[in-house]
Amino acid sequence: MIKRIIMTFILFFILFSFTAVPSKTAAQTFADVNASYRAYDEIIYLAQGNIVSGNNGNYYPDKAVTRAEAAVMLGRVLGLNGSKMKTSFKDVSSSSFASGFIQSAANKGIINGFTDGTFQPEKFVTRGEMALFISRAFGYGSKLTMAGASSQLMERGIAQGMANGDF
Repeated sequence: MIKRIIMTFILFFILFSFTAVPSKTAAQTFADVNASYRAYDEIIYLAQGNIVSGNNGNYYPDKAVTRAEAAVMLGRVLGLNGSKMKTSFKDVSSSSFASGFIQSAANKGIINGFTDGTFQPEKFVTRGEMALFISRAFGYGSKLTMAGASSQLMERGIAQGMANGDF
């Protein structure tokens, strides 16, 4: 069960783009994702688990994921405190929908900001960053580089690289 959650979660973070907009309840169907969509089952699985949600009945499956949205999804999977709070990052307001998850994940060493004291919540998360976050979150290595984290996920069969050898 936990492996399915991790694999589904990682599949979306690393292989597909999608959005995680906060809502009180996750929709189980989305107007812009029909049953023939390549990741329909995974989207519905994550929505039913309240890990992802749409906005106004849509899911926006081709939208890139921001660092704030990634923190929210990771936080939901891990059961972190998502209550809005003051953060240690100068660009994340306590009123941000993701502030609680960002700070909770930072406190656990899962995510980090930049040397200038920012988190850059609206910046799109890269595959390498997500590999690093996921590896830290699930105990695959806390001191890994992005390349090391990517390798860890590929060795475990959780993620795969591109045909040309890139991650």
